[in-house]
Amino acid sequence: MHWKRGNGTVVDYVVYTPTSYNKGYTPKIQFTSDDGKEVIFVASTGSNIQRYRIGDIVKLRYSADNPDKADLDSFTNLWLGPIFLTLLALPFSGAGLFLIFKLIGLI
Repeated sequence: MHWKRGNGTVVDYVVYTPTSYNKGYTPKIQFTSDDGKEVIFVASTGSNIQRYRIGDIVKLRYSADNPDKADLDSFTNLWLGPIFLTLLALPFSGAGLFLIFKLIGLI
């Protein structure tokens, strides 16, 4: 899948309540794709504060084949999942290597 980069405008927020005492805010972004299609989408991640003001310009990525598949172009959206999974896998990989080396007599 080929992703294009562009800019969009924060037009609103979707408010959700992850807990009974807290609110979360996910930005709703509007942009125009290269083929002229107007797209409005809700970002995949939010927070307990409104990180952007309505009208702010934000960087985004969208599918060249399907501009409706879009998300904010940020470090968190791109790398948080892979980094988390890598950190989760490291102890298990280390334990597995330790057992293999122990079984073949290198330790």
